[in-house]
Amino acid sequence: MKITDAARVIWMVDDDESFRDLSSAVAGDARIKVVNMSADDLIERRGDALPDGAMLDGSILTGPQADAMLEGIPRIVICTGREYKEIAERWTAHPHVRVLLKPMGIDAFQDAIRWLAGADDGSSWPTPEPVRRI
Repeated sequence: MKITDAARVIWMVDDDESFRDLSSAVAGDARIKVVNMSADDLIERRGDALPDGAMLDGSILTGPQADAMLEGIPRIVICTGREYKEIAERWTAHPHVRVLLKPMGIDAFQDAIRWLAGADDGSSWPTPEPVRRI
C-alpha cells in the first residue's frame, strides 16, 4: 500500500473514547490526521470541508440523517460489532463503503485507516457477509 505525501484527514466517528484514542494512535503512526468526533459532532460539522475518509460506528447509519451526514465523503468504513444485515445491505452496495467487524485484528484496522486516507489497495479487503439468522 502506498499513500502519497499529501496531508490526509479522516474523521473517526464513535462514541467510545478508547476506540477513538486507538484510532488516533494508529493513524498518527501512518502520518494521517484524525478528527475524532461523536455522532452529534458529525451532525454539527456537516457543512465543513470533507475528509479523505470516515470510519464510523454502524449505529450512526440507522438514523434518518445518515445519507445527508455522509454525502460526498469519498471513502467510508463502517466499524461495528452489532449484527448489521440491514446496514450492510443498504450501504455496501456503494463501492466507497466497506465494513470492518469488531472485534478486529490490528492489521485489519491499520489497513482500514490507510485505505480511508487514500491508500491504493489493489486486492481490497472484502466486506464479510452479513450474519444470517437461523
